[in-house]
Amino acid sequence: MNAYKNILFPFDSQIRSEQSFEHAIKLALKHRSNLIFLHTIRLENAELKRSGSDLRKQMNDTSGRRRQEIEERFDLASLENYEFHSEIGFLASRVLLKIKEIPIDLIIIEKELLSELDAEAHYIKCPILVIPSPIML
Repeated sequence: MNAYKNILFPFDSQIRSEQSFEHAIKLALKHRSNLIFLHTIRLENAELKRSGSDLRKQMNDTSGRRRQEIEERFDLASLENYEFHSEIGFLASRVLLKIKEIPIDLIIIEKELLSELDAEAHYIKCPILVIPSPIML
């Protein structure tokens, strides 16, 4: 039985921990889930002054590079199904919009990003799996 049909893995412009990506991929493989990577891009004030087409081009370029980097670093070919979404905005608001669009069964998030979901957690009805920071020796 497929316990988690859709797994959401939100992240921002930094890859803090390869462990979190690997865990999300392994869990998606185990449950034969659709893994949805949600890359959120937060704009700085200087970037807000650009025209819409410039912003869209920059976002598409950034998103394309990030997707290529992830596909090269992690074994995504082994996944039956995955999606890669890039969106401009705060992580919490993008997660809430995504769970309205797609029936999400599980959210996997890096511990460092969990605080961004705190204020919105009462709107999230699925389990949230928090991946701890790797231990630095």
